[in-house]
Amino acid sequence: MAAYFDFVCKKCGWAITAPAEGGDVNMDSFVVYFKCLDCKKVFGRCYDMGVVYVEPGTCTKCGSTHTIEWKPSDGCPECGGELENQGVLCWED
Repeated sequence: MAAYFDFVCKKCGWAITAPAEGGDVNMDSFVVYFKCLDCKKVFGRCYDMGVVYVEPGTCTKCGSTHTIEWKPSDGCPECGGELENQGVLCWED
């Protein structure tokens, strides 16, 4: 079961819907969120179960591989501000 939350930056208003831990495990796969260090976009990437090494994601906006794993507690990718959890958006079974 997965819970997705709405997060909003207290400083600039940037928003995202994501799992609180920045990733999620599904039945036969898992999702990891990345932040692009070039354009600052956050995006999720799905991997098949059994993957031992999570390779860096390729940014879906600019195509850069200059990315790092990201979770909401890391803060806003745009301004570095704190993200406020607005509550559960949906539960997935």
